[in-house]
Amino acid sequence: MKPSWPASQSVPRFLSLAGALAVIAGALFFFGKEPADSADGSTRLGGFVSWDSGLYPGRPQSWPQWLDDDTIVFAGDALGKPGTLSEASDRTDAIIVWHLGDSPIPYRDERWLKMGNGRIVCAANGVLAYSVGYDTASDGTRLLKIEEGPPGQTKERIVDYPEQRPRQGLYPFAEDDSAPCDFYRDPKMNGRHWTVDHDRKFYLDFGPFEQWPPTDDPVTLLSPTVDKAPVVLPVTRKQAIFACTQYHAFSGLFYLQDCGNWEGKSFEKATCRVYWTVNPSTAQTERHCVPFDPVLGEGWDQLLPTARGIFFSTSQNMTMSDVGLSGLFWSRGKTTSLVVKGFVQNVSVSPNGCRLAFSYAKALRDIVVGTWGKYSIVAIDVCQER
Repeated sequence: MKPSWPASQSVPRFLSLAGALAVIAGALFFFGKEPADSADGSTRLGGFVSWDSGLYPGRPQSWPQWLDDDTIVFAGDALGKPGTLSEASDRTDAIIVWHLGDSPIPYRDERWLKMGNGRIVCAANGVLAYSVGYDTASDGTRLLKIEEGPPGQTKERIVDYPEQRPRQGLYPFAEDDSAPCDFYRDPKMNGRHWTVDHDRKFYLDFGPFEQWPPTDDPVTLLSPTVDKAPVVLPVTRKQAIFACTQYHAFSGLFYLQDCGNWEGKSFEKATCRVYWTVNPSTAQTERHCVPFDPVLGEGWDQLLPTARGIFFSTSQNMTMSDVGLSGLFWSRGKTTSLVVKGFVQNVSVSPNGCRLAFSYAKALRDIVVGTWGKYSIVAIDVCQER
């Protein structure tokens, strides 16, 4: 779905066409972006079709999110990377809607800007949502107000979002496509660590809050919409941490991992990095091993299931001028190959599993304000090699 923007709106303020063109032209000039080598504006990165927004990831939340398979939403600097710290302090972020192959569109709402560190941006299933303020319930609970809907057709609503809320199954900072711009709560799960699938038909229960550090008790699969007994899975709460669990609609699977520990008695004797997949419809659980590579050391920062298999990002042995072993990797059977070398951060997977969006710089120094290197939100299509 390609965004459709109205000419004006009562509260959000859009940049004019001339202003937007000036912004993009300035960003291209500043970053020295290479010209696209195809009609759809794509280039080549890591052997795959890619796109570069040319825009500096925003603050405080720069995680790119997929509005649909062709459109990314992120908080960013619509004028590109600031040249000085003073320039950076004078700027404000915008909500950027970027249909791949087109120029990114900055979307500004003064209410969102005033939220400061409370700014939230969420995009999924064609719906954009972002925080615009707070309200107070009759019992004194502070509730969140959000603007929500297709881009250009959003409406304000109040969300049952207590400031000190229990862990919820869906929330706007999801690393996968399991958060359709909603704050999903189930009173039956209060006080427990849990997560949910895309259609809210299945839960994974990781136990009560007070059981931390995790125990050797098993993770259980629940079917809240069906009168069915919980299924005990062959994965313990020590082996799979709730905060690192993902669900992806393209595969229909949960992906469980422990967020950092290697299989083996010690790191030196490790044999592989382990993750599990769970098919919630059948409860089939499979253990997978990404072979240990002593060169890669501690493995990955993010596990990234895609339609082409497992990718992962890592940042190791980095200095300001040398990225060391950092980048985006592709695990295929017994081999692991480097796809993109550089500083790769905050990677998100598209709903169809074919595209990855992330913040990218060739060197760590390039993310620093005042340096000339490029630091921007980019996307690659792992289903299209070039």
